[in-house]
Amino acid sequence: MKFQLTILTLAVIALANPQAPPDPTPAPPDSTPPSTSEQPAPPPDPPAPAPPAPPPVPPPADPPADPPAEPSQPPPPPPPPPPPPSQPAPGPPPSGPAPVPPPATPAPAPPPDPNPPPPPSSTAEPPPPEGPICECGYTYCSSVLKDMGMSTTPQ
Repeated sequence: MKFQLTILTLAVIALANPQAPPDPTPAPPDSTPPSTSEQPAPPPDPPAPAPPAPPPVPPPADPPADPPAEPSQPPPPPPPPPPPPSQPAPGPPPSGPAPVPPPATPAPAPPPDPNPPPPPSSTAEPPPPEGPICECGYTYCSSVLKDMGMSTTPQ
């Protein structure tokens, strides 16, 4: 297991940091002789190239289409027609009670109610009284109520 992890780690490192190919053109030598006391500075490393892009994933292949039928083969015969309704198809005998056939005619609808109920009336507010309306425009004005014989004081 450790061996597999080591190989996997090396593969990841190799893919993550690819090595640059060697430079095909060597650098020209300096015309000045190097001094013996100083070592020449090594050339700076070129920037690391970007890791290569992963290869494009090919689209999934479509399933192969059915090969065309040979024209020399005749089409398959159609299935046999179902038996006519007058001859019931043979089947296993019923194990339970025989089903009851539906009635030939549907049941008649009940006659409409001759005395429909009256529409519901609102008991929250009484209808306006038939009678005089005060000149101020209110039906329940105190002067109108006095004329109708009603008391204006609450009871």
